[in-house]
Amino acid sequence: QIEERTNIVDIFFNNGEELSQCMEILSKVSDIERIVGKIGLRRVNGRDIKALQISLENIKSLREVFTKIPELLKILDGYDNLLTTLIESIDNCIVDSPPPSITEGGIIKGSYNSEVKELRELSGDSKSWIKEFEESEKRSTNINSLKIGFNKVFGYYIEVTNAQKDKVPERYIRKQTLVNGERYITEELKQKESVILTAQERLDELEYKLFVEFRESLIPYINQLQELGNSIAKLDILSGFAYLAQEKDYVKPSIYEMGNMKGLIKITGGRHPIVESINNEEFISNDTYLDFEQSSMAILTGPNMSGKSTYIRQVATIVLLAQIGCFVPAKSMELSLVDRIFTRVGASDDLSRGRSTFMVSIAWALAEFLVNDLKSRTLFATHYHELLKLSEKIPNRVKNYNVLVEEDLEEGTVIFLRKIVEGGTDRSYGIYVAKMAGLPEKLIKRANEILESFEQEQMFSKENKVRESGILESKEEENIKSTYQYPLFMAKDSEIERDIQNLDLDNLTPMEALTKISEWKKKV
Repeated sequence: QIEERTNIVDIFFNNGEELSQCMEILSKVSDIERIVGKIGLRRVNGRDIKALQISLENIKSLREVFTKIPELLKILDGYDNLLTTLIESIDNCIVDSPPPSITEGGIIKGSYNSEVKELRELSGDSKSWIKEFEESEKRSTNINSLKIGFNKVFGYYIEVTNAQKDKVPERYIRKQTLVNGERYITEELKQKESVILTAQERLDELEYKLFVEFRESLIPYINQLQELGNSIAKLDILSGFAYLAQEKDYVKPSIYEMGNMKGLIKITGGRHPIVESINNEEFISNDTYLDFEQSSMAILTGPNMSGKSTYIRQVATIVLLAQIGCFVPAKSMELSLVDRIFTRVGASDDLSRGRSTFMVSIAWALAEFLVNDLKSRTLFATHYHELLKLSEKIPNRVKNYNVLVEEDLEEGTVIFLRKIVEGGTDRSYGIYVAKMAGLPEKLIKRANEILESFEQEQMFSKENKVRESGILESKEEENIKSTYQYPLFMAKDSEIERDIQNLDLDNLTPMEALTKISEWKKKV
């Protein structure tokens, strides 16, 4: 089924004119499955049925577009009789612009039923008769302000202003007094009113009865219409895939049965479909290689904000796109099918609570389980650099990767190149990330000082207290202390420090220097 979909997408992709025509026609096709559902529930109205007719007419036009492409024409095979029958029957019965209500008439064509035609002519002629009656009364009574009106309380009535009510003839029967005039009826008007209202009522009832009968006549076609709706939905989504592939430079993936090709997932030049669409900058593509034998787990290290999570989501999304029959954002892709995609993204490492060692051991055990027991193809992004040693323990299954970073030591900045390369890294670039995030300069400066002290493994004194930073001191005190350099060793009277101070550097030979360093290392 996946290959069938990608093949149809490929046909659309290579037939641009037919793709364009198909998408234009499909834009005029309503949701057939929704309409069919309403038919089955007896909730469909005249507008729904007319929308079905228009949709079927467009589907007929779509078949003509596909005449030269048998693979696409095959999708709409077997519906000729259905299309012809329903288009004709709906066109014969339902007016071109039916109202939303099915109980107030105006749905059935006069040509469909002779009684509907007669009643509609009778009720339709009422407007012209009322107009003629009004003009006739004006002439006979010489009342220029005379008007014929209608409301649901009195029906039809004759209205005359107070200024001319003295001209009202005796045959007029007063019905209502207004502030500015009087309302009257006549025997002739009441008789005509009875005919008009009875005809309209009868017409509404008849049209509703005929509509219900016609609606029931559509029930036998429900299954065929549902199948047709599914076929149109298939064409709709696959043509959309092809259009996306043309617009975004996607490629057709090569699909293998699950487990074949050693479970290969090979993506060359993969891109995140959403990120590249919303980002104005050029998206940096990356390769991926996973299989069951050489690289079932890729451990990915690198600083925050460098693109690790985006890369992992990108690979999962590309796999998902391939398995629904879509082309993928890459230069090429080979995929041995997967049956599930799982993800777990941690919100916090919780190192502040002393759980670092615990979490590393858990992460290590989890990685081993995924590789040895579950045998899943895994992308594992982590800040626990200890996990890089897994590739030494399981070299034929675990590979290390990192996000390439360009560091400018003079400027004190880094550039995340978003490129995934082989090999691990134990650099987190946390201070650079903090600087990019806009943290205060004093904080950044102090963090660098602490980092240097950590690297010397002498950050803490014997009392286990961090040295005072001086950040909150006055400018004067800060300027005085800015010249202070943290000593290499904490105890001023340490034996090693005294040795260094007593060294005669001018006369010290290289061999003596090495010997001294060896002695100090043993003492440390």
